[in-house]
Amino acid sequence: APTVTSVSPAYADQAVEKVVTITGTGFLGLTDPADVTFGADAAQSVYVVSDTQIVATTPDTDIDPIVPP
Repeated sequence: APTVTSVSPAYADQAVEKVVTITGTGFLGLTDPADVTFGADAAQSVYVVSDTQIVATTPDTDIDPIVPP
């Protein structure tokens, strides 16, 4: 299962899409935006850079601070 170790930036503005870099392991194969969620909302887009890095666009909704589990 994928593991998240960090997210940058750590916070996203409310109701504004923001590109974030997610670092961790096990990301190969995560191509569907529904594979990456911010709270209950799926990412707008997901680009898997490598098994250890994803670039994702946050949903255009109010979200809480993004922190790794």
